[in-house]
This record gives sequence, structure tokens and C-alpha cells, in this order.
Amino acid sequence: MAKAKQPVNITDGVGIGIEFDALIDEEAAFESDVPTYPVERGFEISDGIIIKPQRLSMTLFVGISVTWVSRFGSNIMRAQEVEQKLKELYFRREPVTVVTTDGKYENMAITSVTFRKSVEVGYAKEFPISFQEVRITQTQTTAIPAGYGRSGATGVNAGAANVTMSQTPPGSTPPNGFSNWDSGASVLYNLTYGGGLKEIAGGAGDLIGSFIGGGG
Repeated sequence: MAKAKQPVNITDGVGIGIEFDALIDEEAAFESDVPTYPVERGFEISDGIIIKPQRLSMTLFVGISVTWVSRFGSNIMRAQEVEQKLKELYFRREPVTVVTTDGKYENMAITSVTFRKSVEVGYAKEFPISFQEVRITQTQTTAIPAGYGRSGATGVNAGAANVTMSQTPPGSTPPNGFSNWDSGASVLYNLTYGGGLKEIAGGAGDLIGSFIGGGG
């Protein structure tokens, strides 16, 4: 078996980096969801196969280093220090990068970690740890052509509607009861301000009063 060129390490890209003395075992898993229903001939089969995030499991060892003694020294408290750093990475909930002698795994989230200690290994500790890939996508912004109308919560102008108010022909005779009729104004203006609504309301009131009072 070839000698490892570097120790296994886990980094978060922010400031926490952990190196281990030995990699006891490693397992990388790739899984896909494959359709169980019949696929029509000529259909792109790959469109129905969904690749799941990659998973990585390993058991790491930290103790009084022999292989990396020139790198780590002989600190008997190093296992406790590594355990504390692993806990910080786990509770930070940020993707990490795992580098082994066989490859590099990026954007990996810690799904589980176990802190194992036994009297047989003394100050050393084993850390069974599992990761799962976090797929990171990038959003893109597309400009909408100016020719398209836009509206909604943004308040962007969605266009204007042409509204034409009917005008009373100059010199026309006002209807009965419209004492302040303006022959040069619009019908809406005269209904609102020309006394028409007021006169109509007054006439309706007189009519109702005559019924109540028994008038003919």
C-alpha cells in the first residue's frame, strides 16, 4: 500500500481546518432515482434518471502521531482539540471540503459524527463521520424588453388607457331640473357640480315625502 502523501483534512473555508493522523476506512456512495414505469422507445432515458447528492462516510483517527510526528508533534491533548473543532463545524451548519489521499470532496455537509473513545487506545480517539453533498445553484437575472408592459407591486408603469369624456354640444338645452348646467362642460361635470344630482335628490325626496304624507 502506497504511503499517504498528506493527512486527511476537513476545512470550512472560513477558519476551521482539521487534520487527522489516519484514515481507517472510507466509503463514497453514488445513488440515482431510476423510473420504475415503462419508458417509451425514443424517449431520452437520462431525463428520467435523477442523480442524488453524493454521500461520503469515513472513520478518522487522532492520537499521538507516528506517521505525521514532524507535523503534529506529540501533544496528548490533540484528540480533545480535534473533537472540539469537529463540534464547531457540525453546529456551524456550513458546507466543508474534505481532502483525502484519493480525492477532494467539496460542498459537503456533516450529517453525523460520533466521538468514540476506549481504554485500548488511551488518549487517541476515533471519529466515524458522514457527509452529504450540498448542491449549490446560481441565480440569473434576465432583462425584460421595454416593449413589454409591466405592473404589480413594483409600481412600474404598465401603460395608459385612453379615456374620452362625452361633452355636451355647445348651446344645448340643459335637462329639466339642472339649474346650473354648463353647456361647455362634460356630462360628468354637470351631473356632479352642475346641480343635477342635487336637484334629482331633492325631487326624489319630495316624491317620497308625498307618499308618506298621503299627498297626490
